[in-house]
Amino acid sequence: MGAIPFLTEGWLMPQSQSSINSWQLSAAELVKGLIPGGASYGMSGEGDWTNNTAAVGRAMMKNLRSNGAQSVAVAVATPILFRMFSKTFRKPINAINRQLKNTGVRV
Repeated sequence: MGAIPFLTEGWLMPQSQSSINSWQLSAAELVKGLIPGGASYGMSGEGDWTNNTAAVGRAMMKNLRSNGAQSVAVAVATPILFRMFSKTFRKPINAINRQLKNTGVRV
């Protein structure tokens, strides 16, 4: 699920057909699913899950198993690439900042 649907579905927008009864969880489903007495969720083909915590936990574990390596790679690569970008473009960025400062624009 993308970032915008993850944050908005179930709160600001109705849940989309692609995420109903799927392994995709929105933030609203995570919050409501972990609150005792909250809405119950079930995945198609998995039977009736009456324990919300178990349902959310199973969906999270399935997503981690199928996307965990990619998530770890992104979490490790992002700061490394940011540092490389910062070191590579430090001089041009400083030159641009000096030019902006000379024109009166604060950076």
